[in-house]
Amino acid sequence: MKPNNRSLGRVAIGKHSTRLRFYLALIIGALLLAACSRSVDGPTEPTPEWQSQDIGQVRVAGSAQLLEQYGLAIVHGSGEDIWGYADSFHFFYKPLQGDGAITAQVASIENTHPFAKAGVMIREQLIPESRNALASLTPLGIVEFNRRLETGGLTNNNRQPIEGSSRWVRLVRQGDIFSAYESADGVDWHLVARDTIIMAPQVYVGLAVTSRDNQQLNTGVLDNVSVSGTLPSPGEPDPNPELMIRVAHEPDFSDFPNPERGFYSYINLLTGRDFSGLAAQGLTLGHAYVRLDNYRYQPLPEYLLTNLRQGFAAARNAGIKVILRFSYNFGFYRDAPLNNVLQHIEQLAPLLRENQDVIAVLQAGFIGAWGEWHGGTYGLTTPANREAIVNALLQALPPSRMIQIRYPRYVRDLHPTPLRSDQAFTNSNQARTGHHNDCLLTNASDAGTYLSEQERGYAEQISQFTVIGGETCDLGGLSERNHCSNFLAELDRFNWDYLNHEFWRPLIDQLRAQGCYQEIRQRLGYRLRLIEAAISRQTSQGGSLSLELRMTNDGFGKVYNPRPMEVILRHTGTRSEHVIRLTDDARTLLPLSGETRHLAFNVALPNSVAVGAYEVFVRLPDPAPVLNPRPQYSIRLANAGTWEASSGYNALRLTVEVTP
Repeated sequence: MKPNNRSLGRVAIGKHSTRLRFYLALIIGALLLAACSRSVDGPTEPTPEWQSQDIGQVRVAGSAQLLEQYGLAIVHGSGEDIWGYADSFHFFYKPLQGDGAITAQVASIENTHPFAKAGVMIREQLIPESRNALASLTPLGIVEFNRRLETGGLTNNNRQPIEGSSRWVRLVRQGDIFSAYESADGVDWHLVARDTIIMAPQVYVGLAVTSRDNQQLNTGVLDNVSVSGTLPSPGEPDPNPELMIRVAHEPDFSDFPNPERGFYSYINLLTGRDFSGLAAQGLTLGHAYVRLDNYRYQPLPEYLLTNLRQGFAAARNAGIKVILRFSYNFGFYRDAPLNNVLQHIEQLAPLLRENQDVIAVLQAGFIGAWGEWHGGTYGLTTPANREAIVNALLQALPPSRMIQIRYPRYVRDLHPTPLRSDQAFTNSNQARTGHHNDCLLTNASDAGTYLSEQERGYAEQISQFTVIGGETCDLGGLSERNHCSNFLAELDRFNWDYLNHEFWRPLIDQLRAQGCYQEIRQRLGYRLRLIEAAISRQTSQGGSLSLELRMTNDGFGKVYNPRPMEVILRHTGTRSEHVIRLTDDARTLLPLSGETRHLAFNVALPNSVAVGAYEVFVRLPDPAPVLNPRPQYSIRLANAGTWEASSGYNALRLTVEVTP
């Protein structure tokens, strides 16, 4: 259905070149002067209810014009961002009482910053920390649904890449339910996400622009602006909450294992053939330090590769995954000439690809003492040689796996600009390169891991999206720096995914004595928890279901390797099951550390789904065919009474009816 709300006018605006923007600005300026158009910091006739105001600490004052006769709303805004715990932007708004909707076509937004924003907003108060919902477009071509659920709380986010430089966006309020939609043409609408935000009956609705650069203004051109005090017509995308079943889920505070995260123990891939002891300790990761000392100047022998294959098979049998590192020494001894290193990586490549299913991550290794990229010989620590080895490792590994470099400055040498969220979880070399810290909180610099606050900031940024882990070490004994409070703060800041619980033992014992060991054990890596789940009450055979999951991540880290997400329908009578793939890679959907996200899916049912009542489950299995059916390789959500250990399913405690 086409939009039926009153529009302020329409003009076709496609892709804008810099010159076109310049001419458009000249024309608009002339029209404003000639017609003495009303604007900016007060009511704008003939719509006196619209107001224009900067929100938060802005350095360049914003403004807004509403040109009804030309079908344009033009908003100029500076500001740091609409994000975090407080906002800084320009708001062109009017009051809204009760339920309603706002729609606009973001015709253009200047690229003052990749995360500049222009879009539609519903806001409870005109203060920086206010609860709000925002559906916006960025210059990168990403539609965002940002919302702050509590005054002064952290902003949550959903992002959806689009094609083109223009997009229609819409926000709908129904009680405490806020829904964000996007459309390419204003006719066919798609739900971005939905969330519960408790706001006062009277709110402010309008257009928001932030330059994301507080030193300059960004101009957002918005067309087809319409505000409705009543909800859109039934033909428009406005699901009725009464057609959905909603269930709140309680947290589970117990300790339980999950794949590719947590504490790890050492294993020997060359000689070990039974790693079941790790699973008995509730561990899912083993660190394998593979020594190549005897082969510095010759190819790797076939028996070594055979032994490694058998070690990987033992890891697979035990239900664990491997943190892998190759090194030519255990201390400050020789490594190998570059050509030999590259030859060894080439020999190992088939083995790595063959066993990618049980490789959690590959530490770059090969260079210097302990393979930690310091104290090297044969010139391996030069920038050119480091880059050659990194490129060889990334090529040897399948695209689904990341590497880790010991020092963040060496990552920064390869990629000077830190990884952004829109670049994360792709097959690019940058998205696949993290770092590991093997002297966590040992001294002020973590034994040279971080030489400046800039390096810490870089590591903090990339560790949101790339795997990070390591161990502690002893450089002078215990100190105040490795106290529990610092440990928890550091793991949280740098989004830690795994940690050695065997070394350095005195420090680990101190964490136990001080009482934070158990919290660390539970929060290392991701700890995904459902807040609420909802699904359509019923559908017909061959129809579709609306499925919503409000999920948070209580862990320090993230899901860093690709993993599908599935919904399972199980007939309450026959127990027959239907598995429906929601996404092949859930990493971009699942919340990062400290985030809460609202996931919304339109689930098309296979024609084979028979009439009847179905229990609903969600599964996050391993993508590897051999591991996919094994429950210990599926993610367990941190909710009470939802985990089905025999299948690896998470019960949503919802039942849907399929009718003829």
